[in-house]
Amino acid sequence: MSDKTVYGELIEERRSPGKEFYSMLRFLIVLLVLFCVFFVLFTQIFIGVQVCGPSMNPTLYGGVRGSDGIYRGGDYLFVCTLDPPEYGDIVVFDSPIVGEEGEEIIKRVVGLPGDRIKAENGVLYRASGGGDYAAVVEPYIEDGWEGSFAEEVVPEGTVFVLGDNRNNSTDSRAFGPVSNDSILGVVTQWSLAHKDFLTDFFGFFRLA
Repeated sequence: MSDKTVYGELIEERRSPGKEFYSMLRFLIVLLVLFCVFFVLFTQIFIGVQVCGPSMNPTLYGGVRGSDGIYRGGDYLFVCTLDPPEYGDIVVFDSPIVGEEGEEIIKRVVGLPGDRIKAENGVLYRASGGGDYAAVVEPYIEDGWEGSFAEEVVPEGTVFVLGDNRNNSTDSRAFGPVSNDSILGVVTQWSLAHKDFLTDFFGFFRLA
């Protein structure tokens, strides 16, 4: 039997309806599994959010406010729903402000349960674990903030959040500590590092 004959038989075998059906079935199963993994990953674990408003300037761009009062064109980021909030993390949470039910807010975590927090003349102070107050180094805040607020104790199950643009931010100074149960997730470092690309990418599809 020649090599050409053997090769022809192999081709015919692979072309048989049964072989083609199972090959296509395996492909569809793999495709379905990949779709399910992708769906769970980017709807339950990593969730896309867009920054609206100036409260996190200059760290994050909140877009331009239109005549209808809605901000558009802000940075696009992803939050991770599995990460617990830590000092300095940027978090997204359900708005506790009356009249803004169903909306989401983005701020930075500056206080964890048990902390004492206060500010004097634009300097934030934090006392953790029963220790003394120490100034918090904040290279990310907007210049020109000289505000103060009285001591706050962060209750269990909550975090204390502030906007980086302290002169133009409604945060825990106004509505108090935020419940962990209301936090959607922590902004991922990889989306912060690539926020310009993500914003351009998703902005293109919004315009298309």
